[in-house]
Amino acid sequence: ADGRIYRGGKNVDGASYAYYNSGLDLTVNSSAFPNLTSAIPEQRGREFNIGEQINGDLLISRKVFVPEILPDGDAFVRYLEIVENTNLIEPVTATIEIESRWSYGYDEQVIATSSGDTDFTTLDDYIISDDANDGSGRPTLVHVFSGPDAEIEPFYVYGRTAQRYLRYHFEVTVPAGERRIIMHFASQNDNQEGAYISADALYNLQGRALNGLSTDEQEDIVNFTMP
Repeated sequence: ADGRIYRGGKNVDGASYAYYNSGLDLTVNSSAFPNLTSAIPEQRGREFNIGEQINGDLLISRKVFVPEILPDGDAFVRYLEIVENTNLIEPVTATIEIESRWSYGYDEQVIATSSGDTDFTTLDDYIISDDANDGSGRPTLVHVFSGPDAEIEPFYVYGRTAQRYLRYHFEVTVPAGERRIIMHFASQNDNQEGAYISADALYNLQGRALNGLSTDEQEDIVNFTMP
């Protein structure tokens, strides 16, 4: 288990094609998070704790949470990228990279960003993408990776859909003996209207976005400001 969505993301209609060739892969300081043999279930099996990877002085782990399906929607996946500095004297800087690759034949287009346009830049906190058919074909995807007034924002993003890649990178300095967390979300939606609602809710940490997070985890998240 490494937490990525590998050739996944099918609709409830059971369509045979996947929307991600590989989704939400993690790399820290140029080292890909490994495929580990086990994961620890938490929150009655709704969350899995995957790790740890030793990366120099850093211990890296991931938590992947999916809430129960409700009739009113509010469906998403939440990732915690957890970076702990085992060096008790010196801070360590971690470059945290999240990458997704859409599957072949997916005519993905940028529908909107948090800035209100389709130009994906480091000023953005989320991106909405879809194929050419709103409400049919493949689902509308949402990726939310930072919130308003956050301490840490991405220093690099890439979202040229013709090349099927979506990336956002963070640089986080972890003080000696402490821990920092990057939190991010993804959702797939039946149409673009639903995607806008999902993006706004996750961006503002509404609904079940923070379900199951401990006080310590919330304090260590650096790319969102807790309500």
